[in-house]
Amino acid sequence: MPPWLTTDWVLGQFSDRKKRAQGLYRKFVERGITAESVWKELKGQVFLGDKDFVERTKSAHTGKGLKEVPRTQRYASHPSLASLFSDAFASRSERNEAIRCAYFEHGYSLKEISDVLNLHYTTISKIINDKTL
Repeated sequence: MPPWLTTDWVLGQFSDRKKRAQGLYRKFVERGITAESVWKELKGQVFLGDKDFVERTKSAHTGKGLKEVPRTQRYASHPSLASLFSDAFASRSERNEAIRCAYFEHGYSLKEISDVLNLHYTTISKIINDKTL
């Protein structure tokens, strides 16, 4: 083994006895090789965990104002569009406000919003850019 390769700390996570630790580590790696990838569960390219974990950690996620952070990561913890538009709107202005919220506060694209509401994306653009509202 090369002198720069240190394994004691890693093996120590499995057992205090070296032979037992090596066997447990081997099993751990074998299970990982055959296991389904956890990366499919990644939310917004940032969060890996259940819904409660995401909720607890999203407040610490502060990338929204940084243009260098990809859009999917800046808005990793946003609510789903289905939940934003789940209620029937009492008026067109109420619907339009929800559209602006989805776009400006939660980072959804015009296309994503238009697909959920069955409106053309140019209609969504006009609603978002309407200065009279």
